Amino acid sequence: MSELEKRLIWLAVIYCISVTTVAIFQRVYVAIFESRTKRELELELAPADEVFRPKTALVLCLRGTDPSLPNCLKSIEQQSFDNFELHVVVDDLADPALEVLKEFQATSRLAIHTHLITDRRESCSLKCSAIITAIENAGIEYEVFAFIDADAIVTSEWLMELIAPLAHPEVGASTGNRWFRIPPNQKLGSAVRGGWNAAAVVQMYLYEIPWGGSLALRREVIDKAGLVEKWSKCFCEDTMLTRILHREGYQIARPVELIVVNDESTTLRGAFRWIQRQLLTVRLHHPRWALIWLHGLATGLPGFGVLLALACLWFGATYAAGLTLTALLLFELAAMFTMMAIVDAHQPLLHKSDQFEPFGKEVTWYLLTLPVTQTVHFLATIAVTFARRISWRKIVYSLGRKSVRMTNYLPYANDVSDETNSIE
Repeated sequence: MSELEKRLIWLAVIYCISVTTVAIFQRVYVAIFESRTKRELELELAPADEVFRPKTALVLCLRGTDPSLPNCLKSIEQQSFDNFELHVVVDDLADPALEVLKEFQATSRLAIHTHLITDRRESCSLKCSAIITAIENAGIEYEVFAFIDADAIVTSEWLMELIAPLAHPEVGASTGNRWFRIPPNQKLGSAVRGGWNAAAVVQMYLYEIPWGGSLALRREVIDKAGLVEKWSKCFCEDTMLTRILHREGYQIARPVELIVVNDESTTLRGAFRWIQRQLLTVRLHHPRWALIWLHGLATGLPGFGVLLALACLWFGATYAAGLTLTALLLFELAAMFTMMAIVDAHQPLLHKSDQFEPFGKEVTWYLLTLPVTQTVHFLATIAVTFARRISWRKIVYSLGRKSVRMTNYLPYANDVSDETNSIE
């Protein structure tokens, strides 16, 4: 046996140990998620002394016409919780989203307030400026601020369930998660985004990462934590809450059944850029970025295994090649079973939230596209690590280690397309 063959065998052994370790960690993480969500479905917070119906401002920030916007507005109108008013924020009065809002408002019974961003802060994203605008313009009578994204179509009990945990003084924020279904068109990109998000929900739950598309905060918490000032220096409004609220002694409630289903489609390119942006928010603002970064690098192990096996075959080290390919196959099988466990854990959650549908075809697409999802995740992690600029909804931001600066502003004249977003 040549010296080269010995070295390749050692590399194959190291590879086997690496993929085994990663597979075990992934399965343990999902097992913890399964256990906690199952327990929380059976338990509820102790009831408050009285019915909690705070005056609520529901904030919807718009820039361009998202395809789901009309359905989003309809789902807001159907809320069983009625002590709220809708506050819509735009950055330009010619934004096409206002036409959709105007059509809806003509027949709606909702109290709707429209705000224009007059102070576009360069030290934060335009969305953070929009949230600050809503809070500063809303009256003092609002006890709670809730936030929803334009692509969220929620159930009639969504706002009631989102706000309920805030009745407990130790809870500073309440949040939910989203679940992407796979529409008939653009299956590859949609499946990659959906599969990646399914796994990300586990991390968001275990690392307490809120989602701004389904989020509620008490006004007193916003004031006590100085969130308006902190939002004025952030790229996103949600990921940074973990560190700040914990420092102030507050918990972040996550009603496990509070899942918002999204049916929009995307291309593979759009999914890649979307995943990049999700990772970027963690890099900029969350204390667990190092762990999430390591997990992202670990998703590159299958690609590395293929390259190592090809190198072994090229140099005639067939034993090392066989060892590597066996480890790679077992790792992918373990990843598939882990993905199936994640989907199974979500079935009772979606069922309780009245959004249950059979998952058969979805699981099949998640499994078929798993190698693509892993590759996209790895490449997105590398790109985000060195990112110095992001274009998001036609606005360019320069990025520092923990900071962001808006370098240009243009009104949004056309429909939103995720193809216009990029990270460099």
